[in-house]
Amino acid sequence: MIKKWKTQNGTAEIDCVECTRETASSVWLPWRIGGVAEPVEKKAAKEGGSCTYHDTWEDAHKYLMARAAQKVESARSQLQLAHAFEGNVKGRKKPEAA
Repeated sequence: MIKKWKTQNGTAEIDCVECTRETASSVWLPWRIGGVAEPVEKKAAKEGGSCTYHDTWEDAHKYLMARAAQKVESARSQLQLAHAFEGNVKGRKKPEAA
């Protein structure tokens, strides 16, 4: 079995998973369906979708740190836009009666 480190979008968890095989873009995971005793293989993309698979824990952590930094930067940009909107609203003057 091949050890991979799985990260999921939206969570800060890093899970160790075992894969039966891999290519440059995919991994195959043992998967049990219903009451079947023998697991079958389930193919998953290494990147994209809801999960990303990494070779080392350090790579997975670096990936999550980069995602977190992107979220922080996005939140900062949204806050700046909200402050600009607030300033525009505060600066509005009541029109003269026509």
